[in-house]
Amino acid sequence: TVPLCMAYAFDDEPVQLWTPDRAFPARVYQHKGQFRAHNAGFDRLIYQYVISEDYKVIPPDLTQWYCTAAQAAANCLPRSLDDVGRAVKSEMRKDYRGAQLIRLLSIPQADGTFNNDPTLMREMYRYCERDVEVMRAISKRLRQLTDDELEDYQVNEEINDRGVKIDVELCRAAIQ
Repeated sequence: TVPLCMAYAFDDEPVQLWTPDRAFPARVYQHKGQFRAHNAGFDRLIYQYVISEDYKVIPPDLTQWYCTAAQAAANCLPRSLDDVGRAVKSEMRKDYRGAQLIRLLSIPQADGTFNNDPTLMREMYRYCERDVEVMRAISKRLRQLTDDELEDYQVNEEINDRGVKIDVELCRAAIQ
């Protein structure tokens, strides 16, 4: 896996964009506070298994992650960024073009190479920046996760990371 870009912002500061042709931002990997993302498990695992390996940075601890999809669910709202935006009547909405861009840029072409059209990449950068703006605006409108809810989210992530032990011998016997 190779990241195409990463958009991020600190508090109410303007959204920043990082691309893999540059050094990973020191301010991000030195951050000791919370990392918020929508469906944060995806971002967390990319950071842990790709960014930290490729750019030799220590990934944030699981306890630093806050998932705004989990926040939406805890508020009895849909988990998808687009749907929760509509539910709270946010003026900030997810860009529908994003799914197309992801398919165009992340699925190998017939010859095995990836499309790196500069126009599409610029569009992808704007899409990622917009997602951060939308996620931030929606998260501010919702009740924040309680400490218990945040801990539940983090325990769930830990369980998913660990997986489930399986008695392989028993499974083979069941198949027989």
